[in-house]
Amino acid sequence: MRLISDSQFDIRQYYGNLVLLYPEGYPELTAPLRERLDVSGHVYHCCAVGASMLMKGDSFDNVIGLLDRCACLIPIMNAEVFKEENAVTRAMFWYFIGFMRARVQESIVPYIPLGEEGEEKPDLRGTPLQGIDIMYDPDTFMKKVPAKFGTKLLCYDYYENRTTNHYAVRRISFRCLSLHFVIYEKAFQNARMLYNYFNDREKNDSQFDKFIENEIVSGCRVVSFGTDTKLEPQMMVYRDEVHTYVKDYPRALVGKKNYRRMTDKQKLETGVHAEFTMDVLVPVHKLLGAYLKCYVTTTDPECPITVLLALLEPDFCNGHTSEYDPQKVGVLLKVEYWKKVYPDDLYVYEDTKKREKRMYFSLKLKTDEPLLPADPALNVGDTLDYIFPQ
Repeated sequence: MRLISDSQFDIRQYYGNLVLLYPEGYPELTAPLRERLDVSGHVYHCCAVGASMLMKGDSFDNVIGLLDRCACLIPIMNAEVFKEENAVTRAMFWYFIGFMRARVQESIVPYIPLGEEGEEKPDLRGTPLQGIDIMYDPDTFMKKVPAKFGTKLLCYDYYENRTTNHYAVRRISFRCLSLHFVIYEKAFQNARMLYNYFNDREKNDSQFDKFIENEIVSGCRVVSFGTDTKLEPQMMVYRDEVHTYVKDYPRALVGKKNYRRMTDKQKLETGVHAEFTMDVLVPVHKLLGAYLKCYVTTTDPECPITVLLALLEPDFCNGHTSEYDPQKVGVLLKVEYWKKVYPDDLYVYEDTKKREKRMYFSLKLKTDEPLLPADPALNVGDTLDYIFPQ
C-alpha cells in the first residue's frame, strides 16, 4: 500500500442541501426545528417564501439553486398560507414543492405545526402535497429526517459537547487520502479459494473481482485532533477541541474507488491481477491536526478477515505470498498465522458481536518526530499517524 495523494477536499460536494422554506413574516415557525437541527449538528438553509421575492431579482433563483442540490426539502406552512389573500405565497410553495417532486419524489418532508389544541389539520387534497406524509410535531420530525436522510445530509457532529461542536466546526476541514493497493494474481487466487472454502460456495474470477470492487472499503479511525500533551501555551484555548466524539470516518460516506483489472498479458508479465485505489476522507483540525489510523474492511458479513489478509499479503509484505494448500487451508483461516507473516505495524481487529473486522495499517507519513503510541484500548495497533494542520 502507498499513499499517492493527500489533498484538500470540500466535503459539501458529497452531500445534498437541507432546505427549510417558511412563509414570509413567520420566522418563529422555524425555531423548534432549528433548535433541534443545531443540537444534532445538521447544516441547513432557511428561506422565506412570499411576495417580496418578486422584488428581489436573485431571491427566487437562489432558492432554485439550493433546491438543485437539495436532498431534503422541509416546507413549513401555517394556516395563513392557505388563506385566499396569500395566493402568491401559496403558489410559490407549490412551485418549489413541484420542482422537487419532479427531481426526487421522496425528498420532501412537510412540517405544519398545529397551533391551539383541537385545531384542524389543513386539507391538502388536490395540492402538490397530496399523498405525502406531513409532520405536525418537531420531535417526530427529528426522528424521521436523520433516519431517512442521514447518509445524504451534511452533519457536523465532531464533539459530544454541542457548544464546542457549534463553534469549532469552522476550524475543521477535510483531506482526501488516496490509497493505492496492488493485488497480485497469486494472492487473488488464494483469497478467492479461501472465500469459497469458508462460505462453501464457488465464486469465479469475475465474480470475485466484483466482490473486491463492491464490498471492500477503506476508512479511518480519528482518535483526536492534536493531543493534550503537545498543546503549546498559546494553543490552550483550543484544548476543548482536542477530543473527538465521532470516531470513524466515513460513517455512511465512502470515498471514491477505482478497481482496474490487468489484461492477461499484463498478468503474465507482472504477476499483478489488479490495482485498487480508494479514497479516505479525513477531518483535520486546521490548527491542531489529526491523529488517526486507516483501515481496510469488507461490508460482507460472511467474509472472514483472513480473506483480506490473503488478498493484500504481497502488497504489505514486500511481495511475499503464502502457498495455498487445500490440505492445510485451516491454517490460512486463522488470524494467528497472518500475524506472523505481516509486519508489526499491521493490526487485526475483530468484534464478533458487531460483526466488525478491520486491518489497521500505518500510512508511513514522513515525520521527524516519533510516532505517538496508541492506547491499547483503542484496538488500532501500537502507534497513530498524524496529519499536520494547514
